[in-house]
Amino acid sequence: MTTIEQDVQKQIDELMHQPQQVVVQQPVVVTPAPAVAQQFTLQQVLAELNKAKARLLPAVMADSEANGHLLTAFIKKNKLAPTAENFYFAISSIYRSIDWTTPPAKLVLERPVAAAESPLAHEKARSESMKVVDARDAKIAADAVSLKQCRAAISAYTPVSRRGIDYREQQESQTRWTATLNKVIAEKGNLQTFFKALVIVIQKRYDDLEAKRQRL
Repeated sequence: MTTIEQDVQKQIDELMHQPQQVVVQQPVVVTPAPAVAQQFTLQQVLAELNKAKARLLPAVMADSEANGHLLTAFIKKNKLAPTAENFYFAISSIYRSIDWTTPPAKLVLERPVAAAESPLAHEKARSESMKVVDARDAKIAADAVSLKQCRAAISAYTPVSRRGIDYREQQESQTRWTATLNKVIAEKGNLQTFFKALVIVIQKRYDDLEAKRQRL
């Protein structure tokens, strides 16, 4: 368990016995999820915290006691349930005070040029940060296109037997390929690579069925 996770857990039990309400902070970056009277296990709290951390990528919080105190203090002060949405809201609200291993692009752009820092070095850091953001946005766009292509290829699969369309084969294969696609999405796999492999698999399935039909 990381330092932040340990510090969050110290105050979870106390937090869960207090009336919960959402206090809107200014400026609000993310709207917190509605507070619900609910008991959370340690595993659930850590899972929710990790979900919030995943949403920060490529930014990475430092695993420090100071960060743990900041985060739990915000959650406790605003009487928020320990959900991923509320953890993310807390981090987004106090991001300027948090210690970062890899700071978010927004924070890098907000930081003024230090007196001893040359404008060239500052511009280089800003450029590198923007490259990270651009690369992330490009991947999101590429994934959206590949996902659409995968679903279209699966939907278009129409195997034919001597009697016409083989609906059983169609349904079984489409169900199997869709399940594999959903697994790749859940594991944040490379959708571009998966689409190329899917096209090959579908074509091979057509070839195998044709060869089988020729033998009959």
